[in-house]
Amino acid sequence: MLAPALLLGAVTTWELGAAYRRSEEAGLASTAEALATALDREVEIALTALSTLAASPSLEAGDIASAYTQAGAVGRAFGGWVAMLDEDSRQIFNTRLPLGTDLPRGSGEPFISRAIATGRPFISDLFVGATDLEPGYWSGLSESFPAGMLT
Repeated sequence: MLAPALLLGAVTTWELGAAYRRSEEAGLASTAEALATALDREVEIALTALSTLAASPSLEAGDIASAYTQAGAVGRAFGGWVAMLDEDSRQIFNTRLPLGTDLPRGSGEPFISRAIATGRPFISDLFVGATDLEPGYWSGLSESFPAGMLT
């Protein structure tokens, strides 16, 4: 009589554990999906901000000082910075430093070349920045304004 009761208890415990595990896995999957959606939205917002900056009349007019000021505001809004690079990855400005500072070549390759070649926005892998030697990532645009933002 004791053996069937112990067996029933063990099976019940096993089933409860399996149900708890399934419930936890479903909760974790739901959380991961929500985080991925939130991250996608943040990336979309950052790329929209960079696209808006790329369309700035000051850039079209060649007014780098005004573009630098606008880029600084965008960088601060996202808790980061913005750098403008040419097609050879030379930094035209970097809002982490005063305008006119001598800047090293950007370290966003091969992402910058890919953005210029495809004309599509990108998000880089993690890399060490050339200006501050800090880990970061680039989000950027095509040839009209290959820019990056660390967040």
